[in-house]
Amino acid sequence: MSTLGYALSALVGLILVFTGVLKLREGRKLGETIARYRVLPPSMVRLTASFLPPIELAVGLSLVLGIAGPWPFAAAGLIVIYTSAVISVIARKISTDCGCFGSVLRSQANGVVVGRNVVMMLALLPSILLPPAALIEGWVGWCLVGVATLAGLTRALSPDQHTAKEDAPLPAVGI
Repeated sequence: MSTLGYALSALVGLILVFTGVLKLREGRKLGETIARYRVLPPSMVRLTASFLPPIELAVGLSLVLGIAGPWPFAAAGLIVIYTSAVISVIARKISTDCGCFGSVLRSQANGVVVGRNVVMMLALLPSILLPPAALIEGWVGWCLVGVATLAGLTRALSPDQHTAKEDAPLPAVGI
């Protein structure tokens, strides 16, 4: 693969790392954003919100580090899922924040988001068509995904820490 192909793939990877970190910080808000899309049964929302950020982060790191393996396909798969969900809310006339960058950089789920995602998928094409020479052995990428899966499982099984803090009344401040 060419240097340009790797650079494009690494750029998409950086975006996935950035968005994965932002979504990790969201806690319950990410689940609320996913629920507003109305594409998953309510029982799957928390599970998706638990696993999605660490997996996104692992796939992004694998692209940035040039790890051998199916990471360009995995990234394209994530982007196709995201794009399909956005197209779904557009078609059903549901107005919602896309949730792409968490609550840090809010943007409406619209055609601009679809276009941006299409550009990212096109940027992955060189890596998909001409797989890169591995900078790092493939097992490292699988280890990252394993750690991400454990992180997602831990998040899914842990009580929602954000609920107690956000729903608790504010303490009275004496003057």
